[in-house]
Amino acid sequence: QQERKTMAAPFLIGAKDATRSRVALVSGNKLSVLDITTKDVSVLLTQMLQGDTDGDFIVQVAFDEHKHLLVAWKFKLLQYFHISQSLQADSESPKLTLNLAKQTKTEKMVTSLAYSTHYKAFVIGERSGQISWWNTEREEQDTTFSSLPDLKEYQRKTNTTPALLSGTCSIISHLELDNERSRVMTSDRESKIRVAYFPNAYNIEGFCLGHKEFVSRFVQIAPALIASGGGDGTVRLWDLLSFSCLASWSSTLASDDTFPFCFHETSSSLFVRVENSLRIIKWNQSKEKEVASLVERQKFERLSPIDAFIGADGSVWVTTRSAPWAVLFEYNGETF
Repeated sequence: QQERKTMAAPFLIGAKDATRSRVALVSGNKLSVLDITTKDVSVLLTQMLQGDTDGDFIVQVAFDEHKHLLVAWKFKLLQYFHISQSLQADSESPKLTLNLAKQTKTEKMVTSLAYSTHYKAFVIGERSGQISWWNTEREEQDTTFSSLPDLKEYQRKTNTTPALLSGTCSIISHLELDNERSRVMTSDRESKIRVAYFPNAYNIEGFCLGHKEFVSRFVQIAPALIASGGGDGTVRLWDLLSFSCLASWSSTLASDDTFPFCFHETSSSLFVRVENSLRIIKWNQSKEKEVASLVERQKFERLSPIDAFIGADGSVWVTTRSAPWAVLFEYNGETF
């Protein structure tokens, strides 16, 4: 069992800093932070973290903009780490160290994390449908821990619990923040995408309705434009001003689960997982901006992607189930 956990394929969660120069890779309770500024990738940190119970593993990770990291575990534990940086004599790249600063429990497992640059707070989506936020700067403590303290005693002394923003009756599958428009967007298992004001998330601006099955994930491709996928085998393009569907792409089988990973801005291309294949879907829009279309450009069978991420230089990182490492691809809009 220990060997199986060690050899598990990494899951590229998409956790990135503000410059998109660092990304987190997670496998079980092992976390690595990579510097992907250049193709000569530097491993800044590799650390085995400790959850609340045996058999626990990391499910979500998020950076803030001040060199901190929020880690969510399968068994409802949230941990907030300081990232300290030091230069090594034999290396040009800095080495990072994680120091536990805060931790708390959530009611249900965390399904999505985001960070608000304006309010300096993490936003947390749970399986229960609850959305909360955690302003860690306001509760900053000087004490850090090299090992896990007793959880109940720690919470009693520091009173660090996320504050409730809103709740739904469905499992939240994904959450994103539109920091420019002060909106929080959530998708759920009831085939809809909800757009609400932030931080007053109980005030709903509108819904994107059209998927026939659950919505698995969505990505923002413009300030008022998102692309979503789900269990109905479609990828849909949504206008967040009118909450209308501008375009739709369908896979061969309606039973296929489409899972949008990321958007390549230079080529206007979506990277989407459809079952075990990776699809590159081009977003085309007329000059009048009234007609849009989604057209499949490339298809890669048996790649079994888990996640994908676009670096600041336009490079594409993909993690797969077939290998315990992340693979770097170059994509110029035509070849991948």
